[in-house]
Amino acid sequence: MSNTSNADNTHNVTVDQAVFTSVRSPMGEGYRIIAASPGVRIDEKSEMTRRAPSHGSLCSEAEDAAGLLAYPLASGRFAVAFCCHAGKEHTNRGGHRVYSHFALLSAEDYACFGFEATRVVLALRDAVGEQLVLKQLPTLSQLTLSVCRAKPIRPEATMLDATAPIASAVFSNKVTMAVGDGDTLASLEVLLAWLPAATRRKLAVSAGVKFSPSRQLLVSFLLRDNGEGQRALRGQPVNCIDCAKAATAPRTASPYDTWFEFAKSCMQRNRSQDLAWITAALVDAAPPDRLTRIAAIYADLESVGNADESALNRMSSKWLAFEAKLAPESSLLDDLRQCIADRSAQLKQQAKSKLAASSV
Repeated sequence: MSNTSNADNTHNVTVDQAVFTSVRSPMGEGYRIIAASPGVRIDEKSEMTRRAPSHGSLCSEAEDAAGLLAYPLASGRFAVAFCCHAGKEHTNRGGHRVYSHFALLSAEDYACFGFEATRVVLALRDAVGEQLVLKQLPTLSQLTLSVCRAKPIRPEATMLDATAPIASAVFSNKVTMAVGDGDTLASLEVLLAWLPAATRRKLAVSAGVKFSPSRQLLVSFLLRDNGEGQRALRGQPVNCIDCAKAATAPRTASPYDTWFEFAKSCMQRNRSQDLAWITAALVDAAPPDRLTRIAAIYADLESVGNADESALNRMSSKWLAFEAKLAPESSLLDDLRQCIADRSAQLKQQAKSKLAASSV
């Protein structure tokens, strides 16, 4: 891997790439990896071939349909693919040819993107441009991806309502189909924003790609299909969430509920950048009690500026003796302790000024 930096809070990572689609060639027809950079291993090609979408596997039949795949490979690297239609199918099956362009990232490379597959796909699309690889090639060069700062997320209310049950399923390791009518990539983006980096790192997920057990994904974001997909899964251990009904559907209480409310509040109040900073720092285990504590520290940080002496005393007794060795708790507590001291000094000065004024 090579890294370069510039003044725009952007740096580059160089990764291997591979293309999976169907073309005519001397080897025959059919879906396969038609081009790859030299660093892509045979076992990685085999695994991507088993898990990549082929004919009719995108949720939409629209010409401009798009999808995403992301999962850890057995090799230790991470496969992230942008999937789309690439013209008409050249066989007699009809419909569109499905095209998947993969980037293969090391753990270090993936961490540069915060383990957020949606950010990798944006960089991948920018690097590849409009020119698709539609012929068998002996080799591809490596690909340079630009890593930019994550942008603020402002999702719709329906998407926020659906994210809590999906995130709860992720924490419970339940294979889940999330079915909706909106932008599947945007829905995935919100889910990733709610999850700690340690959880995002190992997540196998898709958006806009039809569910298949062979893809071995934990979460699949699908477009509604009049129930065909759900009916095909009867009897299989797959959790199905209707995103449009999530707000009113009964939901079992989760030990992560306080965290979900915190994440939702951050996005509702345009504080997604704060949430992004916190989740990016959560590279270690993030059990529910830790996430609940982080939400509580953040809440006190937001309220300390208007706290009275009694509230300050409660905060002090709760946090000043608490020892935090890991980020983000350590940074948040340092900020909170300083804010408590500043607010206490402010209150004392106000009291002093009031006393002086009353004695005149």
